[in-house]
Amino acid sequence: MTDESQAMSGVTDGPLLSVENLRTTFYTDQETIHAVDGVSFTVSPQQTLGVVGESGSGKSVTARSILGLVDDPGRVHPDSEIRYHDPAFVQTVARTYPDRVTWAGEKTARSASDAFVTIESGSGEGSSVTVERGSVNLVAAPDDVTRSLRGSEVAMVFQDAQTALNPVYTVGNQIKELLDIHQGLSGTEATEAAADLLESVGIPDPKRRLSEYPHQFSGGMQQRTVIALALACDPAVLLCDEPTTALDVTIQAQILELLERLQHERNLSILFITHDMGVIAQVADAVAVMYAGEVVEQASVDRLFDQPRHPYTQGLLQSIPGLASEGDRLPTIDGRVPTPNEPATYCRYAPRCPEAFEECKSTHPERVPVDSANEKSGWMRAHTAACLLYPEDESLENRLQMHHNFGTPGESDAATTAREDD
Repeated sequence: MTDESQAMSGVTDGPLLSVENLRTTFYTDQETIHAVDGVSFTVSPQQTLGVVGESGSGKSVTARSILGLVDDPGRVHPDSEIRYHDPAFVQTVARTYPDRVTWAGEKTARSASDAFVTIESGSGEGSSVTVERGSVNLVAAPDDVTRSLRGSEVAMVFQDAQTALNPVYTVGNQIKELLDIHQGLSGTEATEAAADLLESVGIPDPKRRLSEYPHQFSGGMQQRTVIALALACDPAVLLCDEPTTALDVTIQAQILELLERLQHERNLSILFITHDMGVIAQVADAVAVMYAGEVVEQASVDRLFDQPRHPYTQGLLQSIPGLASEGDRLPTIDGRVPTPNEPATYCRYAPRCPEAFEECKSTHPERVPVDSANEKSGWMRAHTAACLLYPEDESLENRLQMHHNFGTPGESDAATTAREDD
């Protein structure tokens, strides 16, 4: 992220990254897999959003979709929105594609019908436009826009450090290649920058380590190197895809401490993906719980752990050693995550849910406030759950109608107004 971008980022008091109705589908000869099915969330500046769920929930596909790394036969649906809100980046893109810009709230000649850049506040137009607030929809943007964002604005720490690093090139070569491509550094300047990166992630004797190969590093050092690669272009957002899964407990704690330190030093926003609720409790400000391609509950980390509402979240927390009553058998969730190979017309968790009732088999739950007190909370305070048990202060008939309305575009506002009138 450039100095200009860092300065302008202070203007953004809303989300830095927002995902709305993200749907990523894999089309195979045998079946169609709805790997990510209507996922929505936001990541605010210098905050950590934890994404948690069992294997097969769609967590990693969500992260790859953000960076445009979904290969055939996968496809991100064109009605999905992945918006990046950094004003400096939006301004650069708006000046490069002046004919693909729309101004929020305006229906004028300045607004293009095929726009992927939205300006909410600013001045001027064309190559001299100034953006104070806006966003770029990466789903609709050309590939070169996504490539310019990848690494320099949003970077990813992959799950398996051994496969993320190329075994036939030295660690130094791999870092310097990124510095050359994204920052134009070469020679001694690139070497010094690469050594500084290794030092920043806690690798001792970094200049000597630059000439070593990945197999000469321990598992913890390999993971630190992957983090250094992600930081090479000074991104604003870090997507961490289970970065501690293959590490022992001691090294895992060191990596989590490292990420926390780097977040404070570099003002990073982090999307942290894991299946470990203990890690979520340690690193996250807010949590999105995923199941079978959908976000089934979202809340601040304190509220989620104190008052989990969705039966799936309750099951995950009850299965953590130490939270169950002493001497009790550790509870488990029977069954497994289903393959989402058909449209969601019912609750996908119903076959495993101890609280399922008849309507769960025929009505798809949408994410709604768990009660009326949460309905108008900000994103960091809002507590929502995709379950027909909520809002809990409504009758079953009203709850079913609300879930139907929230699942119908344009009707959720009308439903809210109707409840307020009552």
